[in-house]
Amino acid sequence: NAEYMGGITKMLHARSSFSSYASTSFADETSVPFLFLQEPPKYKAYFRRWIVLGSFCFLTFFSSLHWFAFAPISRKAMIYFNASSNEINWLSLLFMLVNIFVMIPFIWFINKSPYWSVHFANGCILVGAWMRYAAADNYIIILASSAVLAVATPACLNMPPVLSDLWFPPPERALATSIANLASFAGWALGFLLPSLIVTTADEFPRLMWWYAVGSSATAILVLFCFQSAPPSPPSFTATLSRFAFWDGVRHLFSNYKFIVLVISFGISLGNGNALCTLFDEFAEAYGYSELEIGLIGMLIVFCGIISGSLLAFYLKSPFYYATALKVLFFLGVLSLVGFTMASEQQSSWLLIASSALAGSCLIGFAPITFDAAVEDTFPIPEVASATILNVSQQLGGIAMTELAEWIGVKHGSWVLVGFQIIAVLLTVTFYTRSNLQRTLAENLHNRSSSNPEIRDYVS
Repeated sequence: NAEYMGGITKMLHARSSFSSYASTSFADETSVPFLFLQEPPKYKAYFRRWIVLGSFCFLTFFSSLHWFAFAPISRKAMIYFNASSNEINWLSLLFMLVNIFVMIPFIWFINKSPYWSVHFANGCILVGAWMRYAAADNYIIILASSAVLAVATPACLNMPPVLSDLWFPPPERALATSIANLASFAGWALGFLLPSLIVTTADEFPRLMWWYAVGSSATAILVLFCFQSAPPSPPSFTATLSRFAFWDGVRHLFSNYKFIVLVISFGISLGNGNALCTLFDEFAEAYGYSELEIGLIGMLIVFCGIISGSLLAFYLKSPFYYATALKVLFFLGVLSLVGFTMASEQQSSWLLIASSALAGSCLIGFAPITFDAAVEDTFPIPEVASATILNVSQQLGGIAMTELAEWIGVKHGSWVLVGFQIIAVLLTVTFYTRSNLQRTLAENLHNRSSSNPEIRDYVS
């Protein structure tokens, strides 16, 4: 009981600090003041949650497939579109830039209606895919199609924690968030391999765009019929709680120093991963690797990130271990980038493969648990708010790292990534000692209160 009382006191203190916001955020009498429902509804997890998640994963997959469509075959793209290497890089970088401008409005859109935000993204991907096919060798239309496709990206990147909270019970939330996030990385992985296999000469770009457009059309039909807004009954206690007023919640995020540290470290680390994927063709080409070798190693980077993220989600069933896992992964990320740089300079194939695999495992695999850690740290602020800010940070980090590394030169630019990754390690080790676990604590206290009258009386 002493342990329970200590936990309750901590949560009540948090509740009192939020009282000015909470008083306006609970819309009906079935909602509760932050922690407990006196008469909780029946919680149920429906099988259809996996169908909804699967349809969303296909949408996210094709969004990422379009994102890096030209990165592994940039030399052929330069010939086909009669463009410079920097102009080809901007076909990927534009995704990051557009995301920064549309992500903030998308916080409101997703918070208002997750259902319609996903279907809007579905339409953008369908239109953008066929624009690319119709563009032929017109670089301006291809660039415009990238902007249309990029508008859909915020819904794909920010929905996973919202989707897991709406449809999945607590034991499955981290797994659902990871699956949805890793579908994006699966698109990256095949995005490295498929262009190299389909486009053997510069004139075969229309064939690549045709297959991408057909796949996007099939996905659009799947999402249209399979993606649903919310289950008839909530899957958990926290899914029934009203969140803070939207802009009040966003403002509160920037006073949470742990979340700020997480945002900066996330932006640096996944920004390094984005830069590595965007510039990998140039990094490897400078040391004599073929396009097929570049495509295979690039796919290895992302595939190892998918495996790492899946294992972390499966084995780290408690958010208590998130902080330790992030510190270890960020440190290993430094070692992987050092190994990658040395392997490129020494043209050591085995070291390049090993360091690339480690880089993917660390700089990509950490992302899903970071989204879940952010929700734990900021609950009951809407999940989409923390996810959006994290994604804006990684877009800014990706643009900054890519442009800085290219400006310095690809033969020395990877050392820039190493330096920034060291900063991420120092920030995390110094300031992010552990997660606040606010959502988990709310669930646990609610479960205990139903069988412990002393706790219920204390809270009420």
